[in-house]
Amino acid sequence: MNASPVIIAVRHGEPTFSESWVYVWLRHRDRAVTYVGATGLPPALRTWLHLTDADPAVGRVVARYRDAGLDIGEDHDVLAFAMPPTVERSHVKDVLISRLVIRGQLAADHVCDGSTQVALNAATAATVEQIADAIDRRAAELSASSR
Repeated sequence: MNASPVIIAVRHGEPTFSESWVYVWLRHRDRAVTYVGATGLPPALRTWLHLTDADPAVGRVVARYRDAGLDIGEDHDVLAFAMPPTVERSHVKDVLISRLVIRGQLAADHVCDGSTQVALNAATAATVEQIADAIDRRAAELSASSR
């Protein structure tokens, strides 16, 4: 047991989070990214909201899959990457989507929002490349385990 508690601050009736994440939904079937998001919520909570919330603005992955005629029941891994406080997560998300297109990692039937043509800049280049490389590693693991 870890004797150090996780402290969740509740202020004015709302939980406060100081986290910053960029995350991708990696589909097992073709090992392609179907969604890229950015959040201040813990990634497990954000994933759960994507899957369970009836509001399409909150449960957007399920809503967009449904709208696109895709099967949310397919196996996916959500890979989440913590962003340092100095990095704007929404910019990393946009640049990552563009980079995944160039690297051939974004599914043709992806349900991402935002542009797929954002220029990679020096401020986010290393972060985006590290994320894309981690996606490649997980895709390779999935390929190896399916043999």
